[in-house]
Amino acid sequence: MPAPVLHLCSETKHLERRSAFPPHHAHIQFGHCFKEQENWDHYLSRFERGGGVLYDIEFLTDSSGQRVSAFGYYAGFAGAAIALLAWSYQLRYPTPRPTIDTSSYPSEAALVDAVKNAVSSAIPSNGSRSPQVLVMGALGRCGSGAIDLFLAAGLPSSSILKWDVAETTAGGPFHEVATADVFINCINLSKPISPFITLDSLAQPGRQQSYADLSGLQYFYPTHPPG
Repeated sequence: MPAPVLHLCSETKHLERRSAFPPHHAHIQFGHCFKEQENWDHYLSRFERGGGVLYDIEFLTDSSGQRVSAFGYYAGFAGAAIALLAWSYQLRYPTPRPTIDTSSYPSEAALVDAVKNAVSSAIPSNGSRSPQVLVMGALGRCGSGAIDLFLAAGLPSSSILKWDVAETTAGGPFHEVATADVFINCINLSKPISPFITLDSLAQPGRQQSYADLSGLQYFYPTHPPG
């Protein structure tokens, strides 16, 4: 049954991007359109045609300009968890095969325990050393979530390389990305930049990277860094 027009619709993610349906309601969601992401103009035109309103969560701010709702911390936390689960799986089962299946966990503690167990089972296949991880955008919400997961999972601080603007200003590609076992990209990108990794940089001696996670990025964003 259609909701009355005066009802407010709250969603975490945007509506189906390629649909032509014109929304008639006010929607609170991550619209992923105000930075000119893929099909942004088509998406906004649907609200105009339907008479609807879009309150984009990413741009809802208080009087000081701070966002009133943000989920970046747990995007980084969950992304880092999946990265370690996948890294562990690849070490335990090195022959080409589909990667791990993931599902929800009943609690944060259950997720952390699963990651701890997976990493412990994989370390013997990694020369008895912890995975070396590189977090790009370490000072932001997403990056801090990733770092907290790594620490909670038992990785020593010395195994976590924390990079932010100061370390990336010179522009990529960066050799350190290829030599890390796991690369977590949590940057907030507002303009095109040089790629952090390329096929050439991955082909250089010393490559360790087996998993890259793009926790803070939108693949349909025009300034999403190549590579």
